[in-house]
Amino acid sequence: MTRRRHEMIEVVRDALRMAGLGTGDRLVVGLSGGIDSQVLTHLLVRLRELGDGPDLLLVHVDHRLRPASAEDARAVERIAHALAFPLEVIPVDVDAWRVTHGQGVEAAARAARYAAFAQAATAWSCEWVAVGHNRDDQVETVILRLARGAGPDGLAGMRLISERTVPLDPAGSAHLTIKLLRPLLSVRRSEIEAYAAQHRLVPVVDESNADPRFRRNAVRHELIPTLERIVPGASASIARNADLLADDADLLSDLAFAAFTACSRRSEHSIWLERGAFRDQPAALQRRIVLLAVRAVASGIELNRERVDAVWKAALDGAAGRRIEIGQGVSALVDYDALLIGPNDRFEAELRRQYQMPELASDTTIAIERSMTVPVGPFWVIEIEVGCDSPGWVLRTRRPGDRQRLPDGRHRRLQDWLVDRKVPVLLRDRLPLLVHDDDVRWVGGVSTPHFEDVHSRLTARLMRKAQDAQRDGEHASVD
Repeated sequence: MTRRRHEMIEVVRDALRMAGLGTGDRLVVGLSGGIDSQVLTHLLVRLRELGDGPDLLLVHVDHRLRPASAEDARAVERIAHALAFPLEVIPVDVDAWRVTHGQGVEAAARAARYAAFAQAATAWSCEWVAVGHNRDDQVETVILRLARGAGPDGLAGMRLISERTVPLDPAGSAHLTIKLLRPLLSVRRSEIEAYAAQHRLVPVVDESNADPRFRRNAVRHELIPTLERIVPGASASIARNADLLADDADLLSDLAFAAFTACSRRSEHSIWLERGAFRDQPAALQRRIVLLAVRAVASGIELNRERVDAVWKAALDGAAGRRIEIGQGVSALVDYDALLIGPNDRFEAELRRQYQMPELASDTTIAIERSMTVPVGPFWVIEIEVGCDSPGWVLRTRRPGDRQRLPDGRHRRLQDWLVDRKVPVLLRDRLPLLVHDDDVRWVGGVSTPHFEDVHSRLTARLMRKAQDAQRDGEHASVD
């Protein structure tokens, strides 16, 4: 049934109330000049004149994809002038976004558009942006996402109120989070057209909206009419199903956040997911936990399904040391009992802080010719006592092919021994090794804290630097 004309303004009024926007607040309005954005702007202006709406800044984004785009901008300027409201016209370089991100024209134009909205809102000290999406747009969005294999969140479609973190430039050097309001999301396009006709609103026509080479246009002009012929009322059912899925998705999001809190911890730059606790979570929450972890580190990253699945599988059963590139200098690193998500250049420092193992500078070699105390990192010292002439002993870091001499006289590859003791790959090259005649005899922080060689009367003891540390055994061994 067609919505009565006076109800349209109530729909918009209710949306503003739900967003908490009223007199004295500010709202950026995207005004393309098309029928949807014109009707939305007309309704918001009416509410403002009635003293029941926020201050408005109209923003037109010139995508510069067509020769006529400059004339479109001038037409929108005339619309804004007639309404007596300020308009900002922002030209954008869609091709720069397309090339940088490998996107299609539609996706690149959308990214550039929202970057422009975010910049305008911030410059105006405003956090809200209103756009003219309607129920038909919702149906198209759900169909396109279904075709891409979206999950419940994607099939829930667009929301009346949502937040969006957007990169401000193609390189992603800065991001802003804006609040999006879609007051007409429940209104059919036919109702919007009827309102425009009643109020003599003449849309600025973008002929590319009829070009079937663009997916959304093909869905709008070909797929949906065919679907309606086969299943009358299909569009209404799809929109209604999106509303139902939105409720389900909201519940799953709340549960996922609680689960994320339970199985993660935050360090200065990274997120640690405890793999055991993660595996105990329901499968329906695990991918959401991955998304929460990545966004906690880098809120502007857009993860596709392939990357989410790669990180998810790594958390479940990935081999220690495996690294999954996420993007923008962020990766996931599989540790034995945890998955570390953070900046690539911080992994080693994070692991050092977590394990607090002794360490030497890479390629260090110290000949042991007398008793000495050697600092090994911020937490530890090694005290070495030499009872008699003991040639051939050195304290050094590991080298390719190192072999460890076991107590029974056998030898084993040091690499294999460290793997068995779950020493992270990034920490192995800086461990202090006590070596005699090329045999690794003791590994600081992994072997027992005290070492003694009876034959040469050499002893080594790993100790905390802190005054109150126990003199024996208080260390970060991973035995």
